Formats: sequence, structure tokens, C-alpha cells
Amino acid sequence: MPSRTKYTVDVLFDPASTPGEDKSVIWNESSGSFALGDAPGGGTGFTTCSYDESYTAGTRYIYIDDIDTTSPPGNNSCIKGELYGRVKDGTRYQVARIVVGFFDNSNGTTKITVKEDVRYPDSKVIYNINSFTPAWQSATQLRIEYSQYTMGSTDSQNVDYCFNYVVF
Repeated sequence: MPSRTKYTVDVLFDPASTPGEDKSVIWNESSGSFALGDAPGGGTGFTTCSYDESYTAGTRYIYIDDIDTTSPPGNNSCIKGELYGRVKDGTRYQVARIVVGFFDNSNGTTKITVKEDVRYPDSKVIYNINSFTPAWQSATQLRIEYSQYTMGSTDSQNVDYCFNYVVF
């Protein structure tokens, strides 16, 4: 019967020469020790941003390019990330966690969940967390559509968005 064992792990790491990509601590069977290895699922961190989106209400999009749906990470994959929206004048911000799961690059097998993590002030929202819809634009490009509310009436109330994500 399998059991769980907790380990305290020391991994040599040179802070002056970082790996330049996401890494995890893995067990290296050939050396018989723990070491830095590829991030879980071969995932790599990405960021896509759109700056100075109009303050008016409307549809906004996140485009995720170059998704490999034919080989690892491939089918039965997912995207996990955080969407950060901030009004340029600093009067409000909103952060939500987004997970998109897909079996292949068809809209029928692609599902999304969105959970708001924080907003400021509590009574103000930038985007509607119930409006997110994923749609494949090609075999390798996923578009996530969502609705933004009106922020005000001047360019200082335009919105900057960044989506930080990992593809597994």
C-alpha cells in the first residue's frame, strides 16, 4: 500500500544565474537526488496584455496563440491563469483566476471557470466574471471573450489588462 513521505529538500541554486524559465523540484532517478526540472506538465509561464482599452462598456478579448493540441501538452490540456484589470487613474482594479480545460481544439469540448479573487473598491467591478466564453479561432489559437463595464468618460479611465497564464 502506497504511503506519503514528506521530504525536506535542498537544491543547489545560483541566484546570480537563474534558469530563465519555470522550474520545479523533481526526483532525479539517475543521480538519486532531488534537482531542478521542468515545470509540472511541461508548462511554461506566459503573459499577454492589452493596454489602454476604452473606458466604455463592450466586449474585450484575450488571445492565446500557438497552443499545441496534437501532442504533449496536447489533448486533455488546460490553461490556468490570472486576469488583472486596472483603471489607469488608479480608482479600481480587479483580479480573477481563470481555468480553461479542453479535450481538443473544438468549442464543444472546451470549458471555462472564472473565480474573482479580489477587487478594489469592493463595490466596483471592471469586468463581468460571468461573461467569459472560450472559442477556438484556429487549430492553435484560443480566444477568450468577456464583457467590460463603463469606467467613466475620459481616457484616464481606460483600462489596462494583463493575463498571466500557464499551459499544461
